[in-house]
Amino acid sequence: MLPPLSAAAFPPNPSFEQEGVAWTTVGDAQVSWPKGNRTAGARCLKLRGGWVISDPARPEDGVSGWQQLSFLARLESADAKLAVAFTDRAVGDSAPQLLLSRKALPPPRWHRVEVQMLAPRGHSAHLAFGSLGEGAWLIDDIRLEPHEPPAYDPVDDAPTLMEPLPVGWEPEGLLDARARVIADERELLVEVSGIEISMPDRVETNRAYRGGLRLYANNEGQVDKQLTIAVQAPPGFYVPARTVPIRGGGATVIDTSVQCLITGQYWLRIEFRCGDEVRAAPLQVQVGPSYPAFGAAWTGAAPLSTEQFQAAMTLPVQLHQVPFSSLDEGAEMVRLIPQGTDLAALLKPPWSAEECERAVAALGERASFFGLYHEQPTAQFDLAGELTASLAQAIQDAGLEARVLRAPLDLGADGKPLCSAEEMHALAGEGVAAAATLRLPPLQAPTVAGLQVDRRPSPEPLSRWVSLSECYDLSGTASALPGKHKDLPLVVSELCAQPSGSPLLDALALARVVSAVAYLDATALTAAARPADSPPGADALSLLTSAGDPRPAIAQVWAELTRELAGARPAVVLKGTDEISVSPGAPIGFRPFLRGDEGILALWNNTGAEVELAVEVRCVPLDLHTLEIGVGRIRKHYQGLFRFSQEAHWLRKPLIFVKLQPTQFDLLSMQLKDAHPAWLAGVDFKPFIPRPEKPRDDPFARTER
Repeated sequence: MLPPLSAAAFPPNPSFEQEGVAWTTVGDAQVSWPKGNRTAGARCLKLRGGWVISDPARPEDGVSGWQQLSFLARLESADAKLAVAFTDRAVGDSAPQLLLSRKALPPPRWHRVEVQMLAPRGHSAHLAFGSLGEGAWLIDDIRLEPHEPPAYDPVDDAPTLMEPLPVGWEPEGLLDARARVIADERELLVEVSGIEISMPDRVETNRAYRGGLRLYANNEGQVDKQLTIAVQAPPGFYVPARTVPIRGGGATVIDTSVQCLITGQYWLRIEFRCGDEVRAAPLQVQVGPSYPAFGAAWTGAAPLSTEQFQAAMTLPVQLHQVPFSSLDEGAEMVRLIPQGTDLAALLKPPWSAEECERAVAALGERASFFGLYHEQPTAQFDLAGELTASLAQAIQDAGLEARVLRAPLDLGADGKPLCSAEEMHALAGEGVAAAATLRLPPLQAPTVAGLQVDRRPSPEPLSRWVSLSECYDLSGTASALPGKHKDLPLVVSELCAQPSGSPLLDALALARVVSAVAYLDATALTAAARPADSPPGADALSLLTSAGDPRPAIAQVWAELTRELAGARPAVVLKGTDEISVSPGAPIGFRPFLRGDEGILALWNNTGAEVELAVEVRCVPLDLHTLEIGVGRIRKHYQGLFRFSQEAHWLRKPLIFVKLQPTQFDLLSMQLKDAHPAWLAGVDFKPFIPRPEKPRDDPFARTER
């Protein structure tokens, strides 16, 4: 319980002992000051049909950033909803930070509500309460104090990465390996501490796929040993060191990751450690394309530079959307686009068939995509459709394999197109096999975290977080696109957001939307590269700052999402519940994916309470990468040798237990034995686990005499 605040604290007149002093009604709101809760004072606020707004906070009140708001509330009649918001305007908020229903605060008793909310930074904040719908709410005893998001201890199993190799590195000979040929196949042999390891000298894999390198470790001794495998690679690879047991007197098969996020041919140095002995072998890797690709949109008028592209490649970026007018300044501009990445060349207005032909001739095979582009919703639907056909014909005449992108289709805040069905068909062009490009409106991250009612965490969904999932669920829009079928790409372009005041909160909203878009089986997903590439006032998601540095929190989350979701395809959902499902309105949401031999699962908590979940798998995990994003931190950890917990053994089920704080987003990715599209059996709440008196199958357990 928060202590009562003094009369000088914000908000003024917090228990309405002075009736409406320091509070203002908005619109048709009806207010009165009847007898209040007897423990809080003589009066309270009765609010019906509108908003009441406090006087603004003073600088010395410190109302900025995360705040813990506490108040008493009671529903007096009917089914009105209680809305709460911090605002920098003396008007009601059409999208309140918190919306409470009769179910959350059942009448007729008073309830103590405690909620963590983000107040506007750098502005004079007002506190607003609204009664929406038929009925009236009683409000009393408002208390406020600064809130720090929970601190988290660093994980003890963080990924261990080796120093990258220089770009263009090549080995001198076979390092510590020797070669042999079996049935016209060349392989390398490495011996370390009595373990003989055989491996190919070259592998082919797809962009972002883990796995790809199969090793055979033969331990001729009778003693079990631990083998650590570490991969040293040029920039663009992400391969944590991994330790696996090698049983004595036999061979162990190890599927090792060589994940690379850009295409091309590279040399790697594979290091094997057992005890104090270290040996190394070279490996050549050929990386081909896979989709979805995660990219950057350089669509603004600001000039491009080598330094900007180099900064973006540290994430890394797999696809670049660049206007042809920027690339048409000379061959040097084309060479700015880093090798190993896709180029989507965009033609800005004025459009013409001649410009389409010139772009295709100038860029040739360097571009993977060609498309029309406009900065604002266009009214030239017929012209866009006609020139999309011209662009497709120019690509066909040049004998190129590049794909065609339609002009962007702008969506409203509800995720629906801003144009009519007839205009959508005109935009698509008659009989043109072109990819749809969807452009979302600027995101608005919800600015509310945990919720407690009567000193207990509330399992009620936080309405703004549920609305975020519902507004940016594009499954209906994507399926209704004209000419859409499984062989045509779908590009979601130029993600952007209005700043919430918390970069971590913006990153959390980004992770939610990206996982939902990836589940559409989209071909590409891009975010604004620089503030200049974002709409005015909506640069919170640009990957780089104005100074050209990776944007804090956003760049890190984008890099992690690229590693975990690039190249991933939607997986089968076998079962769900009303509370936990792939439905956009579910209190607990999840999305499963499959990438090669990897199962990937995105999970998020829309409620105000901590939840514990049980993820049931139908394939055996071999390792486990975990990414956690919350209002107070971003962290990742890696379990190189996965083992089911003791609790899962007690239940005799293949369960992985996950704990989610309010609004938290988790991404689990695991290499699976015999992976298939239905690898996920289901997600449910963690069951009660009766601890046995003694562990099962434990030969050393104590026995009664």
